[in-house]
Amino acid sequence: MIDTKKAHELDVVELTEDIPDFGVFRGQRGTVVEAFDKPREGYVLEFTDATSNTSKLAYGIRPEQIENIERIAKEYYHKGMTALNNARFSEALSNLRKAINLIPAYIRGMHNSLAESIGPHEDWQRFIFAMHLVRLVDPHYEMARDNLAIAYLNWGVQEAKNGNYEESLTIFQISLTVHGPQDVEQLIKQNIAASYTALARRSFENQEMEKALSMFGTAHFIASTETTRLNLAKAYFHYANWCVDSGNIDIAIDSYQRAEDSGLILPEVLNNHARSLVIVGQVEQAIMLLEAAEALAPDDATIQSNLSMIRALTAKLRNQRNLIVHSLSTDFYTPPMSTRPVNVATA
Repeated sequence: MIDTKKAHELDVVELTEDIPDFGVFRGQRGTVVEAFDKPREGYVLEFTDATSNTSKLAYGIRPEQIENIERIAKEYYHKGMTALNNARFSEALSNLRKAINLIPAYIRGMHNSLAESIGPHEDWQRFIFAMHLVRLVDPHYEMARDNLAIAYLNWGVQEAKNGNYEESLTIFQISLTVHGPQDVEQLIKQNIAASYTALARRSFENQEMEKALSMFGTAHFIASTETTRLNLAKAYFHYANWCVDSGNIDIAIDSYQRAEDSGLILPEVLNNHARSLVIVGQVEQAIMLLEAAEALAPDDATIQSNLSMIRALTAKLRNQRNLIVHSLSTDFYTPPMSTRPVNVATA
C-alpha cells in the first residue's frame, strides 16, 4: 500500500524550488499523476502550459519540493462553508476567497451547493442573497450572475401572481440590470409588459383612462408583441369613446385613427370614428368610414341605420354638429399574463 503524506494522485501542488532538469520552476503548479513511497516518498507531476495546451512530466519530485495546494484549499473551503452554514458571513467569505484563490474551480462547488440547497424551496430572496455571496467571492463567475437574474425574475413573477404588480415591476427592473442571458432578459421584458397590462386594466376599470392608455403604451414599448399591440389599439378605441363622452372630439378623432393605424380596423371602431367626424361636420369622411364598416359587417343594423341617416341628410349635416349617431363597443383582448418561472441552473 502506498503511504504518502504530502500529496496523493490528482492533488494540485505548487513547486517550492526550481527543478531545471525538467524545465519547471518555483511557483508553477502541477497535478500529481503518480505517488510512491519506496524507496522513499516521491511524485510524478504533470505541468500543463495554459497557452499551448501542451504538458510535461517531472519525475522523482521530493515532498520538500512541493506545497499541496489542494489540501490547503480544501481546508479553507471547509472552514468557509462551515462558517457560512452558521451565518458567520465575514469569516465564511474570507476563507472561501482564500480557497478559490488557490483553486479557482472551487467557486463552482460553492455556487452549486447553495443553488441546490435553496433553489428547490423557491425562497427567492434567500437565493438572491446566496448569489450575492458567490459574486462577492468571484465577481466574474457567470453562472452566479445568470442565476441572480433568474432569481429576481422568479421573485417578480411570485409578486405578480399575488397581485402586487407595482412591486413586481421594481423587481423585474432590477433583474434587467443584472444583465443575464438573452432569453432570460426577453422573458423579463414579457413579464414587465404583463404587469403593466394588469395595472392598465385596473386603471381602466377605475375610469382612469389616460393612465390606462399610458400603461398599455408602456407595455407595448417594453415587449412589442401581437398581444400588446392589440391591447394598445383597443385602449386607444376606449379612450376615444371616453373623449367623445367628455366632449374632447378632436382628441377622440385622433385616438380612433391611432386605433386603426394599430390594425384595429373593425366595424365598431370605424362606426364610432365616423360618429365623431359627424359631430365636427366632416360628413364625407364619416360616410367613407361607415361604408367601410358596412362592408365588414353588412348585417349590422346600427351601422346601416347610421349610414342611411347620414346619406339622407347629407346637405343638412354639413352645417350641423349635434346629430345623434349611435356608437358601438368592444371588449379588451386579454390573454393570460406570462408568468412562467425559470429554473435556476447549476454548472
